[in-house]
Amino acid sequence: MGVAALQFAKARGIRTVGTAGSPEGLALVRRLGADLAVAHDDAQAAPAATGGRGFDLVLDIAAHLGLVQDIELLAPGGRIAVIGARAPVEVHPRGLMSTGGSVHGILVFLAPPAELHRINLEIVAGLAAGTLAPVVGRSFPLQAAPAAHHALMTERAAGKVTLSID
Repeated sequence: MGVAALQFAKARGIRTVGTAGSPEGLALVRRLGADLAVAHDDAQAAPAATGGRGFDLVLDIAAHLGLVQDIELLAPGGRIAVIGARAPVEVHPRGLMSTGGSVHGILVFLAPPAELHRINLEIVAGLAAGTLAPVVGRSFPLQAAPAAHHALMTERAAGKVTLSID
């Protein structure tokens, strides 16, 4: 999801800061054109990209790990889109109150049919234009589906984990 979000943003000329949890992930973020690539454990360096103002939008793919920190990084009126979480997280609302920020949960399959149609049209257009290109991190044979699932749930992936049918 992060790769696609970065590609969509760059195609629209949006200034982006990407984070990653490994040197390989940071290299991928840079290769995809992020204006700044920051390690997850050094995310406090990211506000420098905004002159200390904070971020208008933060996409969080692992909110159980980063939501508390995301709140600290918001610009006034900023928004956090939670795209993924694997565990509960406790936050103090004071950070949101002090910026007027908000947190939104995103599940694409809950979007209305017209919105899903628009999303699909944008994906097809991005693929056709070359501004959207899937990145495969690891591929497993179909017989190794349990190992692929284990890798997906336990490793920090740089790109998609796929299954191949031979």
